[in-house]
Amino acid sequence: LFRSAARVGRAFQQALARRAIAEEALFARDYVRLEGIEPAKFSTAFDSLCDELLPPLQEPVLAGHPWLVFAICANPDGYVPTHNLRFSQPLSGDPARDLVGNRTKRIFTDRVGRSVGAHTDPYRLQVYRRDTGQIMFDLSAPILVSGRHWGGFRIGYTLE
Repeated sequence: LFRSAARVGRAFQQALARRAIAEEALFARDYVRLEGIEPAKFSTAFDSLCDELLPPLQEPVLAGHPWLVFAICANPDGYVPTHNLRFSQPLSGDPARDLVGNRTKRIFTDRVGRSVGAHTDPYRLQVYRRDTGQIMFDLSAPILVSGRHWGGFRIGYTLE
């Protein structure tokens, strides 16, 4: 978890250094709602960078720990720009199906969803009921970019 958070921070720092994104864009909190999609999805100035950088950092965590349900990054608002591939299935138009199968580009406004990217504790372990009804354990650690807090790396697992 801690290594993953540090790797994401370094990847963002390198993107800033090579001018792949401006610092204000990486830390932006402006969300554009994507019309006609339920549950609601959004777009930000840093989405394309995250879509490029995060899968190679997130997916190996899942592959190396098959008991994990997810391994993702969230900003302090609970926004997940790039979810795991298993939760980034094509939109079906059925909100119930998309709630489970397409969780990317969402702002998770529940207590845990908001706190995982907002806290700066060394780590935080929380238990909650996911919007799918599943009881989830969530462990998160902050992502720092040149000492500045971007959000958190979170892993989720169940005891089922």
